[in-house]
Amino acid sequence: MKATAGPAEIPIIGSILDLRRDPPRFFAGLAAKYGDVVRFTVFGREALLFSDPELIKEVLIAQPKNFRKSRGLQLAKALLGDGLLTSEGDLHKRQRKLASPAFAKSRMGKYGDEMVRITREQAAGYAAGETVDANQLMMRLTLAIVNKTLFDADVTGDAPKVAAALEVILNNMDRLLNPFTEIMNMLPLPSTLRLREATESLNTIVYRIIAERRASPEDRGDLLSIFMAAQDEEADGARMTDKQIRDECLTLFIAGHETTANALAWTLYLLAKNPEWVTKARAEIKAVTGGSSLTATHFPQLKILYRIFAEALRLYPPAWTISREASVDTQVGGYDIAAGTTVVMSQWVMHRHPRYWPDANAFDPDRFLPENEATRPKFAYFPFGGGPRQCIGDQFAWMEGVLILAVLLEKFTPQLTAPGYEADIHPMITLRPRGGMPLVFAKA
Repeated sequence: MKATAGPAEIPIIGSILDLRRDPPRFFAGLAAKYGDVVRFTVFGREALLFSDPELIKEVLIAQPKNFRKSRGLQLAKALLGDGLLTSEGDLHKRQRKLASPAFAKSRMGKYGDEMVRITREQAAGYAAGETVDANQLMMRLTLAIVNKTLFDADVTGDAPKVAAALEVILNNMDRLLNPFTEIMNMLPLPSTLRLREATESLNTIVYRIIAERRASPEDRGDLLSIFMAAQDEEADGARMTDKQIRDECLTLFIAGHETTANALAWTLYLLAKNPEWVTKARAEIKAVTGGSSLTATHFPQLKILYRIFAEALRLYPPAWTISREASVDTQVGGYDIAAGTTVVMSQWVMHRHPRYWPDANAFDPDRFLPENEATRPKFAYFPFGGGPRQCIGDQFAWMEGVLILAVLLEKFTPQLTAPGYEADIHPMITLRPRGGMPLVFAKA
């Protein structure tokens, strides 16, 4: 391997302890100390941290066929099956093509109107002036939205089961980073049994909904309708099996609500710390709607809110790292990479890299004014990944985040529970706020 910037190898014990304790800041420390390419080992497995936009671009865009999903997501197949998040190669390409109509512009307006309606319904029950866990409120809200837009089904009776099952699954996702995961999954450990029970509970609900829709297969304008009608032209026009639909639905169920909920919780926290942006956003909402009721059609005009959400995704990216494993011996930027080597590309590191972001830890939505965006390399900012595996629902997430914020800011002003309160990160597979997100929703 070509000599890297920094030591040939970081001591294994230090790597494990620091990586388990605070992986985003561990990676940021490596990049700050040793440069754009750092080699380290974890449990004897060699890894590279890339903190250069051109190197990241080469892995994700120029050479995607030379890299596969990292070990953690390979292990996630036991839970998610072969959905878009975990599938590889030609299978992933075909599935993405089948799923893409679900996120067409012609569908987005309907989804957006549901986002606004559901947010209004739930916000009506929020207690103004009292301390709330904004992260839990956003979890419930985005779960209700994904229920409606994914299934167009009344799952009110199942909501407690779904929420409980998802909580167990999400709390156990960090086991995918454990080198002993395969062994743990075979043992009757309490955590393993809870995970199996939660997965089976979700399977029961999802397969029941699929069976009901098979019996009444009209297009309801939801994602499930798209999956059920999709035909694979490369497989003699075959339709998706119940198992394939289940895998895609469960992937979107899990990935599609927690990531947005976390992003919204962090955004509300940042707005509570920077109330002048609440004032700016509220003035924009009033100007855009002209005093009429907010709808999905207003989304493209909410440019200040878009920048606010973009800046929150910069500082607290829900997906805070991407890893790929080299499937063949290859070269990236002149560096020899042996098959089996893990390449780590961290949004947390790149989104706060002082080379690309002056005063990088400060909250400044105007970084995302068009004239400022034009000066940055593409992979200095990639909250939804990049290349052929970029999140298929990124436009859905942008619309959801902006519209939810617009509805909430019409009614509430987020405030800190105490002056100077500082939230901390709880990095798992996604970037959660540690201990929830206590805020006060004061009446606007």
